[in-house]
Parts: sequence; C-alpha cells; structure tokens
Amino acid sequence: MHTLRRGVTWSAPIKANKTPVDQPAFVPALAVMADGRAVRSYYDLRNNNPTEDAILADHWLITCHADCSDAAS
Repeated sequence: MHTLRRGVTWSAPIKANKTPVDQPAFVPALAVMADGRAVRSYYDLRNNNPTEDAILADHWLITCHADCSDAAS
C-alpha cells in the first residue's frame, strides 16, 4: 500500500461499501465536508424483494474523519 502524499501516490483500490457480492452498488457520490470528513453515499438493492411490484433501493452514507486509520471503514 502506498502513502498518499499530496495526490502524488495512491493506495491500491479497496471496496468502500458493504454491499453483498451478488448485489451491485450504484449512483455513488463523494464529498468532503467542511469539518474534513470524507462522505460517500450509494444505493443498493440488498433488501429488494423480487416478488414485489416496486423496486426497493437502500441509500447508504459512510464517513471517514481525517484521523481514520482503516480506509475500508
């Protein structure tokens, strides 16, 4: 894993959602809040019931503070 230094190097990609392997995550968004938190949101269909007429999507929001030691968190 590389250390991020002013955008010169990047770590290896990691999965940043807790979506089950057989369920895709979609409509991702990323923002940095005024307090320094990195915020990522996405939708998935993990709780969708295929026998229902409507498609039910869950909306998830994950955050990480600057002192976050586990990037996957």
